[in-house]
Amino acid sequence: MTFPDIGPDLKARMPQLRGRLLANQSLAELTWFRVGGPAQVLFMPEDEADLSYLLAHLSPDIPVTVIGLGSNLIIRDGGVPGVVIRLGRGFSDIVVEEGTRIRTGTAVPDVKVARAAQEAAIAGLSFLRGIPGAIGGALRMNGGAYGGETKDALVSARGVDRAGRIRTYTNADPVSGAPRYQFPAPFYTATTQQFIGASDFYQNTPTNYRDPQTAQWNLTVERELPGNMALRVSYVGMNSYRMNLTVDLNQTRPGTQPYNPALKPYQNWNRILSSENLGFGNYQALQTELNRRLSKGLSFQASYTWAKNLANYGGDAPSGFAPEVIYGTAVNDRFSLQNESRQRGRDQKAAFSLIGNL
Repeated sequence: MTFPDIGPDLKARMPQLRGRLLANQSLAELTWFRVGGPAQVLFMPEDEADLSYLLAHLSPDIPVTVIGLGSNLIIRDGGVPGVVIRLGRGFSDIVVEEGTRIRTGTAVPDVKVARAAQEAAIAGLSFLRGIPGAIGGALRMNGGAYGGETKDALVSARGVDRAGRIRTYTNADPVSGAPRYQFPAPFYTATTQQFIGASDFYQNTPTNYRDPQTAQWNLTVERELPGNMALRVSYVGMNSYRMNLTVDLNQTRPGTQPYNPALKPYQNWNRILSSENLGFGNYQALQTELNRRLSKGLSFQASYTWAKNLANYGGDAPSGFAPEVIYGTAVNDRFSLQNESRQRGRDQKAAFSLIGNL
């Protein structure tokens, strides 16, 4: 596939552009999978100022896509319309600053940052050695490995927004100075408020996540009755806890006031979906069974079961009720999970059966 060549028009509008601007450039060679179509225009800026110049003069109608090392990327065969930006040598510096901080460019591979931290005797960045990508990708997707995450090490990030403005996004708590869970969504839409991210985060799993568990119990009482009859009464219970449940960590607490996005805990994201051990279920059933032996080998059995099954997780199949699947629907209110429980639809509240045998 070949896109219309907009390269000459971009060069005419931006005479001071210093980076390489290539029309209908194949992107397959820039990804680890070596597949995919072309970019309508591939731009490789010389430095931060060059990138800022392009974005400041680029029409807002032209889409922008940023790629890194391509280790976690598959390009569609139809290619990518608009301008594809790939950061290179101008964004590959590593500077060990005074104290225990490292300042690094977006295009630096994660493993090089881990190695630089090791050589400078700086702890906390060794997890980057296990991530096959660049720092830009780790920052954008909160890359993590071996119990470490980017959010735990990030102090601040300097970036260029869609309008070409250079911004600094802090990740330090104003009181303690410790990193907090906040990453930039640099390209704003017309309806997105400043510093309110439009992107979703899929899908966090806490480092202390534990396996779900279920406890079951059974109590049965049997008694023989006159007339070749026997009565059995059984109580069955099951309690499930630490079940997988998808919640939105960026949800604001429900109230009587109008929705205010400024109350979101993490301002630079829209939703932050997380798999948590917050699901629970409780099943209780009482079953009565009456058996009678008749003549000539005939037997009669009648049973009645009353069951109640309450749960706040959605089962093993996607549904509109809080499914605990990747990219699942988050619960309506993570602050009142007890109110999220309801009768499981596939469990009958009562059942009656008659069986006859010869």
